[in-house]
Amino acid sequence: PMATYVRKIDEGWMDVRKKSWYKPYYAGIEKGINSIVAKLSFQNQGEIKVYGIEGCLKHSGCTKYEWIALIEDLDAAAKNGSLDFRPTNARIQFKDLDELVGEWVSRKGKNRHAIIASCPSQIGNDTTIMEKVTDAMTKYDNVHILFATQRDGVSTLYEKAPVTEVDQRIKQ
Repeated sequence: PMATYVRKIDEGWMDVRKKSWYKPYYAGIEKGINSIVAKLSFQNQGEIKVYGIEGCLKHSGCTKYEWIALIEDLDAAAKNGSLDFRPTNARIQFKDLDELVGEWVSRKGKNRHAIIASCPSQIGNDTTIMEKVTDAMTKYDNVHILFATQRDGVSTLYEKAPVTEVDQRIKQ
């Protein structure tokens, strides 16, 4: 496991790698990157940038620590060879989403793919940020929404139900 470099004296600090959702979340992003890299159209002319939407300090502690862990883990995976391409990354404000992501993926020349990997569920009083990000990016075929949500299977199957209930759902 990666050592995290976040100051543990921060109020509200959490080790997201110990959360039940983190491993499948990370695995999905790694597989997403490797899948893009495997395409013939990506070879020798591709770029991938992983984006995180910056949250507010009041409501987005998990997003803050998720982003730090994700970037550390992607770098470690690139170094150990389990990640086929080391993407660049940027944490951006929601208001700059279309300008920074949309314009970047639309530039001519290279086969650019953006992965929105981290997004808060709330900024200020707005609890629809994830939906707004998803909706704004639907016009781009080369933007991939891979951030975790409460609607993900890992959350709905494993976090909200005892294992016996999950086993029953799978058998049906």
